[in-house]
Amino acid sequence: MNRHMFVVVAYKQSEHLAACLQSIQSQTDTCSILISTSTPSPWLDETAAKYGVPIVVSPEKTGIANDWNFALKSADSDYVTLAHQDDLFHPDYVKYVRAGALKYPDNSIIFCDYAELIDGISRKNNINLIIKRILLLPMYLRPSLSHRWSKRYIQSLGNPICCPSVTYHKTVIPDFVFNPSYSINLDWDAWLRIAEMKGSFVYVRKLLFFHRIHSLSETSSGLMDNRRQNEDREIFARLWPKPVAKFFSSVYALSYKSNQG
Repeated sequence: MNRHMFVVVAYKQSEHLAACLQSIQSQTDTCSILISTSTPSPWLDETAAKYGVPIVVSPEKTGIANDWNFALKSADSDYVTLAHQDDLFHPDYVKYVRAGALKYPDNSIIFCDYAELIDGISRKNNINLIIKRILLLPMYLRPSLSHRWSKRYIQSLGNPICCPSVTYHKTVIPDFVFNPSYSINLDWDAWLRIAEMKGSFVYVRKLLFFHRIHSLSETSSGLMDNRRQNEDREIFARLWPKPVAKFFSSVYALSYKSNQG
């Protein structure tokens, strides 16, 4: 496996950024770190300097998809993890991603199981997490899926892949970019499009990531203004006939409550 880089996508001023950087710098295997932002500030410069992390500044301020695309492009490595500034990584995250990459070298993305962080408390099981694990049951039997049908199948009833837990294999999907048409489900749209490309989805069946849930997150904001619900219906309509898509999106919405900060 060639060099693995974390690109922390920083936005404005997050009280959790330092903890995120510390969790990456505590990895038991080799990796490098970069901060990418479209909202530079003296505070961010000071934080980056404190942890010895370089910063790249996007010239565009046109939305989350462009922020992520700039971050992905800025990484000079084969493997890239786009880290959200509020989240935490288990010290063995890179170790197990590396093992998965070596075992399945045709991988396009590698991702892991995760828990949620609410008010500093780790929550390993709730309806949202249980539903996602059920959707991923085929990958508990076979942790690498290479066929287009199987990669789409695990997404047919919802999005089971936690976006910031994903490592991208840029040499396998060099032309991939996030779709700016989405503001909440740009990750689900991404997995569906990557499923059409060569390369396998690899699932590390270990809890190696902690996703912070709070009221200021983009997911919580998207639930409040119905962007999440609207984008869910749109993606389900790409997978199923409209009446079926409407039903599935309604059922899928039952998991929303546990996603609100």
